Amino acid sequence: MADRISLVSNEGLAFETSIQITQLSGFIARIVQDYGNEEIQLIQVNSIYLRKIIDYCEHHSFATPEPLCKPIKFEEIEKNVNDPWDSSFIKQFSEEQLLELILVANYLDMKSLLELCNVVIATMFKNKSVEYFKQRYNIQQDLTPQVEEQLKKEYPWALQVEKDDNEFWQ
Repeated sequence: MADRISLVSNEGLAFETSIQITQLSGFIARIVQDYGNEEIQLIQVNSIYLRKIIDYCEHHSFATPEPLCKPIKFEEIEKNVNDPWDSSFIKQFSEEQLLELILVANYLDMKSLLELCNVVIATMFKNKSVEYFKQRYNIQQDLTPQVEEQLKKEYPWALQVEKDDNEFWQ
């Protein structure tokens, strides 16, 4: 098995990186295991995000980084991560880009990057009121009591808080 791998973005741009990327991406690991590692097409990843993901993996020497601090205690991302580089890396993304990065990290099955993204989302929600979000996202009206009851019936799981989830968001 070669020590390099070629990852191809959805625009057809190829990026060569270490085969060790399989240590951080379950998706790439499964493709290499099943089909080899000559060239892997990543149809849901554009070249901008692919370059960023390779940077993330290279920074962490293709090894799973130390787990992030939980529960999330601070509103500032840099106080919730162990590695200052991770804080700088993740802060470069706008909210819209962060959501795209979450989709890409999920697609690639990159648990450590997905966790970092989730910590950013948690810090965005930390100590914020409902009124804050209404104003920020221009939400004009509340749900009617009838709609709220219907949603509670249709999605009762949305109101359940697991012990681990509760610790994460506190």
